[in-house]
This record gives sequence, structure tokens and C-alpha cells, in this order.
Amino acid sequence: MKLAMSRLMPLWVLLSSLSGCGGGGGDGGANSGAVEAPPLQLASAVKVTNVQPQLLQIQGVEADKPSDGVVLSADVTGDLSRLAGQTVYVLVEDPTKTFEVVNTEIHANGIGNQIVLRVKSTLGRSGTTDGTLKVNVCLDLACNSPLGNSPVSVPYKLTIAPAIKIAEASPIQVEVPFGAIGYQDAFVTYAVRRAVTLQVPPDFVGGIPDYGTEWTASTPNAPAMLATLEHPALQAGQSVPALMNFGLKPVGNYRSTLKLSNWSGNRLAESVVTVNYVVKESGQRMAYVPTTLAATTGSTGRLTDGPAVSVIAADAALYTRVGRVAYSANSGAVKWLTLMKVEGGALAEGGTYFFSSMSNCGTETQLANCLPPGSYTAMVYFATDAGVESPVPLQVSMQVVQH
Repeated sequence: MKLAMSRLMPLWVLLSSLSGCGGGGGDGGANSGAVEAPPLQLASAVKVTNVQPQLLQIQGVEADKPSDGVVLSADVTGDLSRLAGQTVYVLVEDPTKTFEVVNTEIHANGIGNQIVLRVKSTLGRSGTTDGTLKVNVCLDLACNSPLGNSPVSVPYKLTIAPAIKIAEASPIQVEVPFGAIGYQDAFVTYAVRRAVTLQVPPDFVGGIPDYGTEWTASTPNAPAMLATLEHPALQAGQSVPALMNFGLKPVGNYRSTLKLSNWSGNRLAESVVTVNYVVKESGQRMAYVPTTLAATTGSTGRLTDGPAVSVIAADAALYTRVGRVAYSANSGAVKWLTLMKVEGGALAEGGTYFFSSMSNCGTETQLANCLPPGSYTAMVYFATDAGVESPVPLQVSMQVVQH
């Protein structure tokens, strides 16, 4: 006797092997070894008995990945020899598609057969769900010839603890014109800040771990880190204000998912929200962060580190080097500015990143050609690898003071 579990909507199918005569085995096909359904009196000679547990009680947390497995066991008793050469189909009806089959364990004597199930992703399924699985054990795929006592109904109670959630409905839509600056301080610049609310479950303890804010790009042009999430201390059972901070990006539509993780007991709970970030045309072709560079240096000829700058083009062109620099007339022949491209991380997503340094005696420190105290400017045109020059320059200023 062979045992097959086949997926029929809404049934699960899985192939294993069982022989009441001590041999046999399945070949991976749902109909392997199948013959015409025997008469009902043959089917009734074998019964499904001792199904355990009689109630599945499952507790878990909201999570993207399937939970740990649960086991259904049953005996097949009677004159198993009468089923030699037949295919026995085990079909588990799961109308809500809550479970998936992980494994089966079949015993040749028909005692203690097991089906290992696990709960699929429980994202967005917090609370208690009651349902019933129906286990059919049949001699044909259509289950016109069930074994005795089949089908067997197994009720379940699924209790899922909630995760921290963003209260706003998914997807969250954020729009901004290219080049806009919504927030800027000495350390960071954001195109736009979007207020959201975090719903903290009542049994929450601790905080969101360092890795608990995970952005995943779901469109080819979406950066891995679409935004940052900023929030105060979290209080159990409270609604907590938070901010999603979006950086400057080229014109385009960016679609990402944000997964929030937090500990619920000793298990990691998760929630997911989709975020659409739309950067619209504004007529501006280049965005520099900061918009201008300025530094003050002494008259000693020493190099002074200036600000770093992100270079972002509306059309997503990558400007990887300095093309040319137009110095103010009072600079004479002194090339007092250096810009060096570096890996810029999140600030330069969709653009490039440069460090600056300045010296009144020139970047080669030729003391004979030092500039006197005063104000000097330069207009920097960046270039792509192909030599295409940026349509709008970056303005840089240097103030030389007497030392």
C-alpha cells in the first residue's frame, strides 16, 4: 500500500510511502501506483483511528516566517494486507490556508502515522482564530472511497500576539518635489519628514532592537534604506508619535517595505507596511547637500577640511568626478580647492559624495603663491564617467583670515 498526499484546492498534497506488506514506496507523482478505486466494502475494512490531538492549540507572535511545527498523528487499523498495491490519499482541507505541510512520518504497521504542519506567515493576523482542519483518508484522489471514520475533523485555536505596528494603513504615500529640503541641521538633511503613529501592544517589554527597522526595496530603483524611523521611548499599550525621515533622491517612484521587529516574550514579533516615496519633477536639475560649501582657513598655507557634499541629479545621472572649476578672478592661478569622491552611504543614495579641502596657498602648498586674507569663490562643475558636465555648478567659498 502506498500513501500519497496531494494538493487539491483547498487541499494539501504530499507524497510519502507506506506498505502494509513491508515494502513499497512512492515515486513523487500524485497518481503513482493508483488503480481503480476498490469497492467500498474493501475501504471499510481499514479505519482511521486515534487521531491526536483532538484540539490543536497554537500560540505564536506576528511574524513573516512560518512558526514552529505542530504534529497530527493517527493510526490506520484493520486488514492492511487488503490494501497492498493500492494508493492511499491523505488530503488535509484547510479553507483559510493557515497551515502548510512540513513533513510526514509513515509506519508500515499503520500505527502512529504523523503529519507535521506549521502556521504560515502570521503578519497582520494578531488575535485569536478558531477553525477546523478536515483530514480525508481515501483510496482515490476524489475521495469517493474514504477509509472508515474518514473524514476526521480537527478543530484548532490559533492565538497570535501582536507586534508593534504603524497605525496608518498600508501603503503609506509620501510625495515631494525634487530638491526640496524639509529639515536640515548640522548633521543631517531630509527632503521630507512624515509623521506616523506606532501602536505598541499591551504586553510589550523593551524596545525595537538595532536591527528591528528593516527596509527592503521592492522596486529596482528603490534604495535599500528608503528612510529612517525616529521615535521616543516606547510605552506598553500606548500610541507613540514617530517620524519617517526621507533623504533626497532623484526623480522617480520608490516602493519599499518597512518591517518593524520587537520581542514578545522570547520570540521576535514583526509587522510590515509598504511605503511609496514619490519624488516629482520640480524644474531643478541638480541638488547639492549642503546647497553651498564654505570654509574659513588661515593664511599659513595649511589644508583645511571643508564640508562634505552629496551630488544628486534629477535624472539619476552619476557625477563621479570634478569636471572643471571656475575660480573667482582674485584667486589668480591658485587652485585652492580639492574635492575627493568617497563612498557616501545613505546620504548619497542615488548620487555621489565628495569631501572638500581648501588652502590659501593652493592644494600643492606652493608658499610663493599664497592668497592674502579675503574672500574667494569657485564654481564647480561635476562630470560623469562619460564626461558629461553637470548642468548646474556647486558654489564654494573660502574665507582666508590673518594668522
